[in-house]
Amino acid sequence: MITTQPRSKPTRKAHGRRRLSWGPSALCSALLLLAPAAADTVTLNGIDTPGVEIIGIRDGRLVYLTPAGAEVTTSLPQVQAIEIDAHPQYAMAVTLIEEGDHDTAAAALRQVIRSAGRDAAWVRQYAGWRLVQSLDAQRTGVEPARAFAELAGTQPDGFFLQAPPVESVSSVPDDARDKTVALLERSLRRTNDAGRAALQSLLDALRQAETTDNPPPGNGNDAAGPSASDAAAPSEDAGLVLPAALATGNDPVVALLRAGQFDEAITQVDRQFRRNGGRAQQRRYLRAMALLGKAERSEDRDDYLDAGLEFMRVVLLSRNGGAFLAPALVEVAYVHQRIDEPELARTLLDEAGLLLDEEEEPRYYRRYQELLAE
Repeated sequence: MITTQPRSKPTRKAHGRRRLSWGPSALCSALLLLAPAAADTVTLNGIDTPGVEIIGIRDGRLVYLTPAGAEVTTSLPQVQAIEIDAHPQYAMAVTLIEEGDHDTAAAALRQVIRSAGRDAAWVRQYAGWRLVQSLDAQRTGVEPARAFAELAGTQPDGFFLQAPPVESVSSVPDDARDKTVALLERSLRRTNDAGRAALQSLLDALRQAETTDNPPPGNGNDAAGPSASDAAAPSEDAGLVLPAALATGNDPVVALLRAGQFDEAITQVDRQFRRNGGRAQQRRYLRAMALLGKAERSEDRDDYLDAGLEFMRVVLLSRNGGAFLAPALVEVAYVHQRIDEPELARTLLDEAGLLLDEEEEPRYYRRYQELLAE
């Protein structure tokens, strides 16, 4: 967390008010995808609950009936695992992903997508979401873009559209770039508003990557110095709060964050992603911190939204735990406070509080308590 002196609420640009939340866009907010399941299993906090009936996904939450018939909803980032009785290939695919066999996992997930009937739209979309994540974790090229475009075309719950495979798509080799652009443009023409926004972010990433890889002469992109906006940055630590996993060591991006050189930090992270897609949670977290630093400097609502979305991607990547999950939830809560969404901020803080360990993350635990008091 990058702390500064208290200030006014962020400004809003004239083009309208965006809303950052766990749920879908206004167009999808009434969408509830239903599918009966005979004897499903949901895992929360390491505890399996077998014999449930998963009903569907609503506003970024899993909805299911307990064996006693009670309806339960829980935030998808808190769901560690599900087993779908009618589609055992899904559980097999998850196991294969954990073992690093992404190719076989992708084949199993595609089988689930094909076999789920029209009355099981949520199954197709949940499997499609995991397919995008699996492809995003282990390759660049057209396939992650194709899988995401197919998912966006099903008009899914907005939760599934919150983390497009930007790094994979922006790293598409030159000889596949035109093919990927054409694929995304075709998908844009037949996708709803929520899906269009996510697909547009992939197109923008492709175009930005092309500009970065082929800069116009004399623009200075090859220079090692900071950007013009970074030149005005303070040289001190500027109140940077990092997860324990990043607080030690000599990561060059952390050094840039401490120096307030946020644009250069983003550039460095993006270069790392293009060279190697590993350590996705850590790199996304550093990128989110840089975006938050820019937002604190500009006090612009849209800049806070960009940072919040990047922290959400960290949460999604950390769905099975990890050093960055609780800190990312704290930061998303802070963003909601800054954009004047106190109820959502409190919900996120409640989730973070269940995960934070005061001994392991003392600085973030203090930050969490400070935000609760606001």
